[in-house]
Amino acid sequence: MIIIGGPASNGLEESIGRELHAKSVRAEHKLFPDGESHVKIPCPLKGEDAVLVQSTYAPQDKHLMELFLMADTARSMGAASITAVVPYLAYLRQDRKFNEGEAVSSETVLKLLNALDVSKLVVVQPHKTAPFSAFRGEAVFVDPIPMQADAIMESIDDPVVLAPDKGGIGRAEELASIFECEYSHIEKLRNVDTGSVNMVAPLQGSFDSKTVLIIDDIISTGNTMALGTKEVLAKGATKVVAVATHLIMVDDAYDKLVKAGVSEIYGTNTVPYSGAKMLDIGAEIAAVL
Repeated sequence: MIIIGGPASNGLEESIGRELHAKSVRAEHKLFPDGESHVKIPCPLKGEDAVLVQSTYAPQDKHLMELFLMADTARSMGAASITAVVPYLAYLRQDRKFNEGEAVSSETVLKLLNALDVSKLVVVQPHKTAPFSAFRGEAVFVDPIPMQADAIMESIDDPVVLAPDKGGIGRAEELASIFECEYSHIEKLRNVDTGSVNMVAPLQGSFDSKTVLIIDDIISTGNTMALGTKEVLAKGATKVVAVATHLIMVDDAYDKLVKAGVSEIYGTNTVPYSGAKMLDIGAEIAAVL
């Protein structure tokens, strides 16, 4: 097995290689003057199990194209098998056709990986798992929650766990089971015209003297977490900690959370970010490999 880090691996090939006692290398990468990517795998792959590590955070199109180039190159070099480790997989948002003529982007990405003979796909806590039915190989999902719980355990006192919406209640329940505490979800109302959150409905239960853990898979704009934070602090919570896997952090998301009263933000290195406590997900990825 050879672990090959792509231009957007965020260094994960090194920690995965250490855990597996396997050789790890970094793909060589440069840009042509017109912005196109040049990728080179700097070691023989004939007969080897090639593990390609490439996240697909922004710029998503560029990073996906680099992943496709790596997979096609590994195949042409005679790799015995190709595993794509994509810690954050972009384009999962649209997994169905709502209107005639719309692209189903999740299917397109997965069909391209099929065409490139990727036999195994490893993704860290995808927003949705249903789209992966379009992938013909083995799809494996890495659960970061036990590792996240270990990281924050010592600094948490008298916790309660919240999901930012009803759809994330499973994550809240899992984290709460580790802390042996109560959990719930934030009820939010959306503006039907814009789709944005315009208020958070009253939350059930008491938050007096509690440390509130708000857990999500992705923090993008931070709107819902910020509104939820204000709500629980107004209800007596002493501290709010934001826990997420993929810190996309669009525009002023960080400032929005801090101004709302979030004390700490935890993320993982599926996406690079410098404004939070970042946890290395490499061991968890290695475990499923």
